[in-house]
Amino acid sequence: MPDMHVLAQAQPQQQAFNPYTENGGTILAIAGADFSVIAGDTRQSEGYSIQTRYAPKVFRLTDKAVLAVNGFAADGNMFVKKVRQRLEWYRHAHAKDMPIRAIARLIQTMLYSRRFFPYYVYNILGGIEEDGTGAVYSFDPVGSYEREACRAAGAAQSLVQPFLDNQIYFKNQTPASGTSFPRHLPLSTVLSLVIDSFTSATERHIEVGDGLEIYVVLSKNSPSIQGLRDIRVFSQQDPTTAQTTLIGTWSSGSRRVLTGPGFADPANMSFHYPETTGISYSFSADQFYEIARYRFNSNGSEPTCITGVIGWSHGKYQLNSNGSMSLTPLPDGFQQIQDPCAAVSNFIEDYRVTQELYQQWQIFVDPQAGPKLHLFQFDGAPLAPMFKVSETPNMLPTQLLRNTSSTDTAADPNSSSNVQRRSPSGAVGNLAGSVTAGLSGVVVVAFASLLL
Repeated sequence: MPDMHVLAQAQPQQQAFNPYTENGGTILAIAGADFSVIAGDTRQSEGYSIQTRYAPKVFRLTDKAVLAVNGFAADGNMFVKKVRQRLEWYRHAHAKDMPIRAIARLIQTMLYSRRFFPYYVYNILGGIEEDGTGAVYSFDPVGSYEREACRAAGAAQSLVQPFLDNQIYFKNQTPASGTSFPRHLPLSTVLSLVIDSFTSATERHIEVGDGLEIYVVLSKNSPSIQGLRDIRVFSQQDPTTAQTTLIGTWSSGSRRVLTGPGFADPANMSFHYPETTGISYSFSADQFYEIARYRFNSNGSEPTCITGVIGWSHGKYQLNSNGSMSLTPLPDGFQQIQDPCAAVSNFIEDYRVTQELYQQWQIFVDPQAGPKLHLFQFDGAPLAPMFKVSETPNMLPTQLLRNTSSTDTAADPNSSSNVQRRSPSGAVGNLAGSVTAGLSGVVVVAFASLLL
């Protein structure tokens, strides 16, 4: 008789496969009488490993709707892209934005259509209804949803939601004799609650931290705008102070990428490669700037085709009255592209455009790291936050540092010597003569720092 133990060992073993993972982080939203506040931290992790300290979880959909997503980061990013695509179709077809109530139904339909292989994300939609009232809609991964006054989701939901129940719904509280609880809290109080919620969650949960993004959605000329003027918890500098603080050198992440002679040699069109990727900006008091960028761009369809881009440029900057920043590069900028899947795998080219426009810039004071610079590109997308590494700008000389032809100085976008590529920052384009206004008060973006 054969050995039954041997036969048992010979049986095929089914290998378990899970296409999902949990990337941590927390989101929340609170609806007021005529506003909504939507917030999320920026940490993305897996287990005990921090994948990145800046992974946005809150996304602007329209002037009156903001979507927060949390769960499996890849699913969340793809879902936001699909929602934005549907909203763009609607905008072209009807010449207006979709109302938030219709957006909620759209999201429900999209989630339910994937119920057998769902997006592993929890969504919270916040914004303003057509009648001007604040609204929050929460969704589970298969499309069940409801309108609520407040909702938290993500890694620290069990910590944050009871706090919101107590402070927003006034659960387990008894009003003083002859008084009643307010139906809606003022904006300044709501913002304080949001900050306190994430500060507490950061202290108690390892998957929450690094940064906090807060979106406030309100109608134009709303009286609640005073709540943004009154509150000071963000430690945001006023414009006059910020213009002075801007002068110096800033760097993102590990702060290994720095402008100056240690990064680029324009005369030889060569680079000194930093140990890690990142970006660095320097600004001088006489309105000169310098930028150093070092990035790797992934390719989802060809994972082995990772593109490396390192670039340097400098020129003059201008702080505009609408809160934006215009950069006018000199024509001696250059960049190196490494693409193992391209016909030419490694080449250096001129890097020049007529203008770089940043829709908005803000400086906040981090309680540990000091001043922190946030730049928003021409399309509103944020760059990685940068911390100040030097009060004195670390820059190469501010004049032309290599010879360029007379045709080059015209910066003709159709010139073969001016091959335009999208830079790692994405803030590049032929923007001469165009005007991109800052946020008009319909959606106000704010940042605060969380302790690590």
